[in-house]
Amino acid sequence: MSKDTTSLLTFDLDDEYCVEIDYVAEIVDERTVTSIPDTDTRVKG
Repeated sequence: MSKDTTSLLTFDLDDEYCVEIDYVAEIVDERTVTSIPDTDTRVKG
């Protein structure tokens, strides 16, 4: 990509957020997340 272009990762946690992709270490598919017992239902793992 050219230096004039910025790639962003956008996500939603009740509000929409974005972060420059250069700061992202890993993107985990939500289907691979293991649930944690006795946690709030909003916690996916």
